[in-house]
Parts: sequence; C-alpha cells; structure tokens
Amino acid sequence: MTSSKSKNPAKYTDWLPVGAVHDEVLLERVRSLVAALPGSLSELGACLAEVESFAEFDSAAVLAAQAFDARLDDLLRRPPKGLFEFMRSNLPVDQQLQVCRRLVKHPNLPTRRRAVTLLKRLRPDDVALPLSAKGEWNWRGWTRGTEPGRLFKHRRGVKRQAEVGVPQLKDLEALRRRLAIDSLKQLGWFMTATAGEGAPYCSFEIPKRSGGLRRIDAPRGQLRALQRTVLHEILSKVAVHEAAHGFVPGRSTLTNAAPHLGRKLVLKFDLRNFFPTISYWRVVGLLASLGYDVGTGLNVVEDSSRAVAPVLARLLTFRDDAKLFGAGYAPQGAPTSPAISNLVCRGLDGRLSGLAARIGGTYTRYADDLTFSMDAEPAGGLGRFRWWVDGICQQEGFLLNREKFRVLRASRRQQITGIVVNDSLRVPREVRRKVRAMVHNCQKNGVEAESKGDPGFVDRLRGLAAYIHMVHPEEGRPLLDAIKLFGEGGEDD
Repeated sequence: MTSSKSKNPAKYTDWLPVGAVHDEVLLERVRSLVAALPGSLSELGACLAEVESFAEFDSAAVLAAQAFDARLDDLLRRPPKGLFEFMRSNLPVDQQLQVCRRLVKHPNLPTRRRAVTLLKRLRPDDVALPLSAKGEWNWRGWTRGTEPGRLFKHRRGVKRQAEVGVPQLKDLEALRRRLAIDSLKQLGWFMTATAGEGAPYCSFEIPKRSGGLRRIDAPRGQLRALQRTVLHEILSKVAVHEAAHGFVPGRSTLTNAAPHLGRKLVLKFDLRNFFPTISYWRVVGLLASLGYDVGTGLNVVEDSSRAVAPVLARLLTFRDDAKLFGAGYAPQGAPTSPAISNLVCRGLDGRLSGLAARIGGTYTRYADDLTFSMDAEPAGGLGRFRWWVDGICQQEGFLLNREKFRVLRASRRQQITGIVVNDSLRVPREVRRKVRAMVHNCQKNGVEAESKGDPGFVDRLRGLAAYIHMVHPEEGRPLLDAIKLFGEGGEDD
C-alpha cells in the first residue's frame, strides 16, 4: 500500500490516542466503505483487520467507529450480517455497550439473543453502569420486558376484555365485523402494512422545525377509516397515565406546563425516535394486556382464528418490507399511533412519576417530551438523577436524545412545550407580537399577498392564534375573529 503519512488528522483528533499515525490512502478507503454502509460492513471489518497490527490502525478504527455511531439508526433498523463480529473487533467497550443496549429490545428475536450473549462477555470496569447488590455489573435490567413467553402470560378472553371495557372480540370473524372488513382478502391487503403503488400506506418526508426531515407514513383512505374505528372503539376506552398530556382529550400543552409553574429548577428530556421505537411486538403486547388473544403469535388469516392481537397489531403498524414477519412500528401519520404511544408509555410514566415524587418533584410527558421540575437539586446531583431517568427509559424500551437535555433554572426563561412557566403561564411575548403583526399585515395587504401562494398559511395562522387564545383568552379572541373573516373573504377583497 502506498502511504502518505502525517500526524494530527483533521476533525476527529479528539477521538485519537496521542501519537496516532494518519495514512490518507487507508482513510480514503475507509471513507468509501463507510459511504456504502450498511451493506459494506463486513468489507469494512476486513479492511481494518488487514492493518490491525500497524500504527495506522488507530486512525482508521476511529474513523470507522465515528461513522458507525453516526449511521447507528440505519444499521440497527435491519442489523446487517457481520454486525456483532464488527463490534467485537473494532468498537471500544463503551460503544459496544450502547449498541447492545438498543439491540436487546430489537423486534428480531435472534438479534436480541446475540446482543445478550455479547453483553455477558463484556467486562466494562471503566464504564458507569448499574451494579447488583454484590457490586457486580448487572446487565439484566437492560432486558426488562423481553423475557421468553411474556407475551402469552396476559389474561385473555372476552371476560378480561369486558373488565377492561373494550369490545369483546373472540376471533377474527368478530374483528372483521366490528371493523367492517368485507372479506379475508381485504383483511390480508390491509395487513401488508407497507407503502408503494397500490399499498395501504403512502410515505413522504416533511421538514422539521429544528432542521432535517421527518418521515411520515400515512394510511390511505380505507385503512385510515378502519384505524379511526379502532381508536374510538378500543384505544380510547383505556385510561392513560395522569402524567401524559399529549393527544389526550381535555389535556394540552397548557396542562402539561401548568404543574411546573414557579419551580426553581426544570429539567427537559427528549425521547429519541419515539414512534419508530414502538415496535409491532410492543403493540401486540399492549393488545394482549387488554385481553385479546395472541394465539401462537402468528398472523393467521382465518375467521376461526383467535389470534386477534397479532392481526389487529398488523393493522395498526407500518413496515418497510411486507415480507419481514415481526417487523414494523407505530407510524407517525396514523390516527391510532398517538393513543398507542400513551398506552405503551403507562409503565414509563408511572416509574418516572414515582422517581419525581421521591425527590419532591413533578413529572409530565407530552408525546416524546419529558419534563421534571423541583425546588432543589436531587440528592446525588443532576448527573445521578439523569442517570436514573436514562436507565428507566431504556428498561421501558425508549432511548433519550442526549443532545436535547436541558437544565432551566429560575434565573432564565423556563419554557415547556412553548409556554413560559417562571412566574405565570404565558406564550412568549415575541410569538404574540409576531402573530399580531401577521394578522395586521393580512388585514392591510390581503391574505394572498402575505401567504405568497402558500395554501396552508391561513390554517397555520389560525393555529397560532388558537394557541395564544388558550393561554391568553382576552388577547387571542380578537385574533381568531379577524382570521375568521379571512376565510369568509371579508378582509381579503
């Protein structure tokens, strides 16, 4: 190999040991393989193995580890062949642990088992992890909820369904009739649960306010109507935890913020990939807890089949590949996903509420936003408290977005789901001014001139005004009245 060696490689020096050797030719090869991930993972591992005994290895391994971390979501969605071998050979122990931590909750059973096997072999003496009563590292908390046979231990049958208050569905024929599905063939089409021409879903991307793109998997007409029936007749019959405020009738961003009014310290956490984390099997487990039969766990499409939970879960989840059994997740875009998320989060909300109560604090959740407030730092400090929140979230099958953690003290603005809570509940002044200016400009120049051809302009403006009205009724009502005239053409002629 022809080398062009130098020291101090750019941009990833913080990851490198002192004196690492930089081989540009080798790194260029690594970059090309990184660009082709996840399909090139085995080849990337072989490339690193070729230079493992040379000084150039550190630079190449660091570059590969950084790329692995950056592409982790894609790699773990469908773990490629050779994943565990690559991890053992090329990733540091703490990075292997973080990957295994996610894989022990993967929907694919063989993947979960291999992750547990790797965890058993690791001895992370230099990594902060939960210890057992004997002072040993205990990885079993990470596998909470994945015990073999757990899915089949729920009480099931029409008596249990009646206790919960959901419709009594003893078999697929009863399910079809309840959801007005004409035939088993139509049921099978709904259950493909994927996107594309002639498929029950369509997928697209929309911009995020924070930058980047958000994927939306939206059910088409018939499936959407079916899911709305499930929402109103089944999911809405089950109570959510009192700490949940998103997508709950009678609750809002205002009720989510109000419990934190006037507290000296506010901590904000964010759950990573919230809806995609709610896998098909988690939805099956939720439905099984309501009394719906799991059968053998398979999607048996026969009217006499009692496997209502797996089939119903397939109607409520989306998957990229219709051939992958057990794949899928609650799609962002389906009317049922918000309610499913709240019900799946009941355990999480209960544990985090208990954690907050132990330190004299308050906890609320709005979708993937977790908020804690208190009047003094918890014993052990914020780092210890953050560690506990992180551990509970993982054990309940969720991941924290560490980049979005925020500590807000009373000396600065404390804003929760868009509402300031320092000394009174209010929408930020700059937002109210902006909306008033937008309404004024529409009255002065006409909606068409201000919208610049954007068909959703008036709806968004109305939403902002309604938001202000919720918190400041006397200020929001004139704005809503003015916007109402826009739709009638009263101010736009």
